Amino acid sequence: MARLRSHNCLVSRRKPSRQKPILKPPQRPVPVGIGNSVEQKAFLRANPARVKAIEDLYATAKKVFLRSLQSDNPADRVGFYLGRICVEDFSEILVLAGNGHGVGAMKILRGMYERAVTSAYVLANPDQADDFLEYDKVHKHKAYMHAKKLGKYGPRLSDETIKRIEDDYQAAKPRFAKGSSVRGSWTALDTASLAQKVGPGYEQLYLDAFYKPTLEIHTTAASVMGRLELTHRGVLSFASGSTRQQAGNAMIMAHNLLLRVLDSQNKHFKLGFDEALKGNLGDFQKAYGPKKES
Repeated sequence: MARLRSHNCLVSRRKPSRQKPILKPPQRPVPVGIGNSVEQKAFLRANPARVKAIEDLYATAKKVFLRSLQSDNPADRVGFYLGRICVEDFSEILVLAGNGHGVGAMKILRGMYERAVTSAYVLANPDQADDFLEYDKVHKHKAYMHAKKLGKYGPRLSDETIKRIEDDYQAAKPRFAKGSSVRGSWTALDTASLAQKVGPGYEQLYLDAFYKPTLEIHTTAASVMGRLELTHRGVLSFASGSTRQQAGNAMIMAHNLLLRVLDSQNKHFKLGFDEALKGNLGDFQKAYGPKKES
């Protein structure tokens, strides 16, 4: 017993003081993804038929574009690769729309529309492919002229590179002459005129899929006014929430455009995917057509 008591002497009989615990700052959870999970769930639940239609559309797109292109015809290559980029545009629109960024989706839609129209036009008018490719020399010269204005902030180009840019531009200049100047595009036709030539479907989409989104990608009063709203107090305020309506509209038009792109590729290259595209069209109509009352 003595030994136990002697041993226990080493333990203080004083009550431990109540020290204030050291408070650590709360740790934020490590992000496991990027996006708005609320908007993603709402997008998927809003239209299950749309999800299936998109999955089937991707399956057909893989058949159309994941293949070897054996052609020395410039028009085939231009039309094919512009169409391929449209698939990428569609994916970007899907990501933005699926996260509630409808205005952003509309901005991508504008470029997709122009590429889809140009692809169809060049495939139907193969003699225009050379103009499309040659105008790249004009674009490079424009980039060089912009760089010169930047002074010390512009890229440093060798004399050899500058000479090549100038020589290429002078060679291409007569091809695109508009009086004493060079026209602003590879074709004398504007986008609306191109759309009219490739079919009524593209023409019908022109205003909503091209012109209106053009006002969003540029600094316009329309791009500002479209983001404002009146609060319940009657105060003008920036609408910072999701833009689901624009997201839905962008998806309908992007889906429509990609269907047309795939159809154009299928017909031009004689791929034999008529039945698959027929199914895709049926899916589109079920997903976006008028809902039948039960």
